[in-house]
Amino acid sequence: MTSKIYFKTCDKNTPTLVYDMAFPSSHHSYFMKSDTLDVYREKEYKGDGIFGGKDFFILIAEMNFKKHKTRTKSELRELGTNLYNGTQKIFIGGKEKTLKWPEIVADDERPWLNRKSEKYATPPVYPETQGKNVECDCDVCCAICDL
Repeated sequence: MTSKIYFKTCDKNTPTLVYDMAFPSSHHSYFMKSDTLDVYREKEYKGDGIFGGKDFFILIAEMNFKKHKTRTKSELRELGTNLYNGTQKIFIGGKEKTLKWPEIVADDERPWLNRKSEKYATPPVYPETQGKNVECDCDVCCAICDL
């Protein structure tokens, strides 16, 4: 079993909470943006590092490694993970390449600015568990409330 991956959004510094019907704070979309302005929308984040069907770590490899098309998905994920963790570097002409990072944001209108989405070391808490009242405006909750 793999552990969940939680990121801090680049625009609002809020955690990517795993979607849970019981917690309204988790009922919103996250967006992953690439340097080519591709946007991957995730409505129900599962904590797997995948946004809109695109793996965050594979996208790192694709954005930074030109010969990625000859590699398998597992090889790309490993390369992207190593680049993210700083255990692997890319050198061009003897100089270390400045890496491009996919950004995870809460607002898809924000421009891509090459900010690294930081991971949380421990799972973030849902605000509702801390006694904070969180309102939800998602369609699912509203449909339940209107019954």
